[in-house]
Amino acid sequence: MKEILAFIQAKQHNFSRLPLFSFLRDTGIPPRDRLNFGPSFAVFAMNFKELNSHILYKECSENNEIQRMINQHAREDALHWEWILEDFDKLGFNSESTINDALRLFWGAETKASRQHFYDMVRLIYESEPVFVLVIIEAIEATGNVFFSALTRVAKELQVVTEEDYRYYGKHHLSVETGHAIGTADIENILDSISLTNEEIEKAFILVDKIFSGFSELLNEYHTYAKTHAPARSSIASI
Repeated sequence: MKEILAFIQAKQHNFSRLPLFSFLRDTGIPPRDRLNFGPSFAVFAMNFKELNSHILYKECSENNEIQRMINQHAREDALHWEWILEDFDKLGFNSESTINDALRLFWGAETKASRQHFYDMVRLIYESEPVFVLVIIEAIEATGNVFFSALTRVAKELQVVTEEDYRYYGKHHLSVETGHAIGTADIENILDSISLTNEEIEKAFILVDKIFSGFSELLNEYHTYAKTHAPARSSIASI
């Protein structure tokens, strides 16, 4: 698995150069405005709950060590959606749209990449044996670590203004987005110890490529939404 982890790290570096991350680093834009793509992000965040609860998690025997690791990760990762609802309240998103507005957004053209990437991941997971599902998780977590590191810096700026704690956008969430599957002690050494054939390594490379490609499209969609829906300066945003 060492080759796969090195490949993921290289992909992670390129991923960190997407335009959305430049946008999030732009301190010339008020911090709340840099988080204004939140409504479009909600589509994937809630689907991710489903991914962990009903797709990744599978009943297995005690001797299926890899699936047990996947299940432990899925149990813990499935709870994060509750935090984003708290933060949406604090950010004022609930006062900005109706249910009809939300439904049009969630199933409209502006969130097409969010939905498509979720469907693609479900298909890849269903088609893969546990060891390759673990590779998929590692790729997902690598993108998440980059994404939530960037969000945490913005949330920290906003917290200075609002004196609110943002559990999803802030350091609380980042603390569990380690870049690896969570819930298993010494996970990095366990991953290093997994041996794959050359054919399996090539298959894993393809899976990693697909995950990073899908997430890149997803973040480009968020960036487009952020630019298209640049909010009027609110009392929070203008400070």
